[in-house]
Amino acid sequence: MTEEAGGPMFNAKESLKDVAASVVGAVACCYTGQPFDTVKVRLQARPDEYTGMMQTFYKTAEAEGVAALWKGSVAVVTGMIMENAAAFGVNEQLKRVFPQSAQDLDGGAQGLFQPFMLGALTGSLVSFALCPSEIVKTRTQLEVANAKTSGLKAPTSMDILKKVWRLQGMAGLYTGIDAQIARDGLFYAVFFGSYEILVRAFRKHTSLPDEANFFISGGLAGMLGWGFVMPVDVPKSIIQGDWRARPVGDFGGAFSEVFRTRGLSGLFSGSFPALVRSFPANAALFLGYELTRRGLKDI
Repeated sequence: MTEEAGGPMFNAKESLKDVAASVVGAVACCYTGQPFDTVKVRLQARPDEYTGMMQTFYKTAEAEGVAALWKGSVAVVTGMIMENAAAFGVNEQLKRVFPQSAQDLDGGAQGLFQPFMLGALTGSLVSFALCPSEIVKTRTQLEVANAKTSGLKAPTSMDILKKVWRLQGMAGLYTGIDAQIARDGLFYAVFFGSYEILVRAFRKHTSLPDEANFFISGGLAGMLGWGFVMPVDVPKSIIQGDWRARPVGDFGGAFSEVFRTRGLSGLFSGSFPALVRSFPANAALFLGYELTRRGLKDI
């Protein structure tokens, strides 16, 4: 995805290849990173019960079984396929609409700036596709923990989806959409922007094979993206895990409440598992995407 500059503004065949490659990358990303995401959400939403990454891993596995670390993964992989199909599809299409010159790709000012801007636009758009699965994933992870504590049967992702629809309708699936847009716009700006710059830099200054370049650049881009968005992600998780929260209007209050009660460190709650997860998960995502895209190149 780093060398496509120019070409038709819309090419259905190339767009389908983008989507197919993103599906492979999304599946690899989901099952590599899901246990860490489960831990992150619990640390953010239940700081009194879960106090650290390893404690959360052990407590979850001991009380609910190791499989609980992948609870909500059906919703997550579905959401990731939708998200990454949209994200890579939109980002690649934007790059065709706004092609860069050879000079820009070789380090020109626009070449450094544009990937971040296109990433921000991509994130703002795909947040609408991602929000419903984020709601279901977050509430499934928290409801599973509640069920184990009270001795009740743990709900599935489908149970939570039906409950949201029954109690809140379509609006319930877009709880905290303002926080979702803020997080995804910032995340994808850093994610796609830094990936493009890192791949170019490794190609220019090292002799790394492309496979290693994609893997390392993808992992680092994931870590950078999550490092920047954690102060937005914490209140987002709280809002989307709350059955009383609204589609818009709760983000500022949640942000202020976290800062008031937990301090600055509270805005980075869950950051360690998120950053630990982000390298292997996003390395797998970009490697899966790039290799699949390369395999489809001549089809």
